[in-house]
Amino acid sequence: MGNKKDKGKMLGDGKMLTPRFRIDWPHVCERRPKDAKVNAGKFDITAIFDKDKTDFTLLNKIIEDAGKGLGKRFKKPLKSGEEERDGEDGYENSRFCTLSAKKFKPTVMDATKAIIEDDDEIVPGSFGRAIISAWSYNNENQGVAFNLYALQCLGGGKRLAKGGDGNNSALANESFEELDEMEDTEEPDDIDDDDNDLD
Repeated sequence: MGNKKDKGKMLGDGKMLTPRFRIDWPHVCERRPKDAKVNAGKFDITAIFDKDKTDFTLLNKIIEDAGKGLGKRFKKPLKSGEEERDGEDGYENSRFCTLSAKKFKPTVMDATKAIIEDDDEIVPGSFGRAIISAWSYNNENQGVAFNLYALQCLGGGKRLAKGGDGNNSALANESFEELDEMEDTEEPDDIDDDDNDLD
C-alpha cells in the first residue's frame, strides 16, 4: 500500500464510508442523558483522524456540499487536535470530529460484523470506520455536522489515557485509611457516570 492515504469511499445518496480513525468517547449503544452538557439525548462518538494517514478530500467535499448557501465562515465539523485538544492523549497530529445520531440508533458492529450492544465493548483508542452524511444547520450559528448511520469497530490501537498516571495506589491506601478512622461516614451522593462528556 506504500504511502497511500485512506480517503474513504462515497456510497451514493450523500453517504460515505469514512477513512479509518481512532475511536474516543463512544456513546453509540445508548443515548446520552437528556441533561448531558453536550449532545444531550443523542448517540455519538468522536473520530480522530491521523493527518499523515488520512486523505481528507471526500470529507471536505461533503462538508462543502452541505454548507452551500451558508455564510463563508460557517462552522465546520473537522477540528485540529493540536489546537482544540492540546495535551490530550491521541490527538497529536490529528483532525477530529463528532459523529452523531438523534432520530435513530446507529448500527454498531465489530470487525467480524457481529452486532455490538454495549458501549463498554468499545475501547477508546481502537480503530474504526463509519458510514456518515453531512448536514447543515442555520439557527443562532451556521455550520455543518456529521450524521452517523453505522460504526464498525476494527479493534487494535493503544487505549487512550484519560488523565492521571494510573499509579494511585499510595493515594488510595492513605485516603481509605482516613475514611476507616472516621467515626461517622455518610453515603456518597449518586454519581452520574455519563457526565464525562466532550469538551
